[in-house]
Amino acid sequence: MEDISPGIVFKAEPVKKEIRQFVTEDNAYYCVTMKGEVYYIVSLEVLSEDAEDKEDFFSYMWVKTTNGYFIFSQRFHKLIALDWVVDVEIIPETDECRFFYDMRDYLREPSTNLRELCGEPLEQELPNLSKTWTLGIQSKKYHDLGGFNG
Repeated sequence: MEDISPGIVFKAEPVKKEIRQFVTEDNAYYCVTMKGEVYYIVSLEVLSEDAEDKEDFFSYMWVKTTNGYFIFSQRFHKLIALDWVVDVEIIPETDECRFFYDMRDYLREPSTNLRELCGEPLEQELPNLSKTWTLGIQSKKYHDLGGFNG
C-alpha cells in the first residue's frame, strides 16, 4: 500500500484493458472492454499533465465504478487519439465516502506523475500516417450520369 497525504492509503494494480466503447443510456453510463467486460461509471474526473512531447502524450480519467476505482488513459499520437485503456485499479485501504474526492485532489497535484502511477502503457497499434486519405469525391463518370445537379 502506498501512503500519501492527507492520510490516503492505496495500492495500484495494473489492469491494461482496451476499451471498445462508452455507452450512455437513460440511467446508465458505462464502458465495455474489447473482451466484453463492463464498467458501470458512477463518477469521473478528467485529469491532465503538462505534455513534454506535444506529438505523443496521454490524457487520463479518474473513474469510480460499481466495481471500484480506476485510472483510464488515452494516448494521443501525432494528434490522433488511440482507444481508451483501463490502466490501473486503485484499491483504497479503507473505502471511505471521501476517497474518490481526496484521491482526485492527489491526482491533480503537479507533483503526481500519472504515467508513473499507471506504469508501462498498453502496447497499442499506432495509426499508419503514411497512408494517403482522400475525400469521397465522386468521379467524373458519376457527374456525367447526372449525379450532380449543377
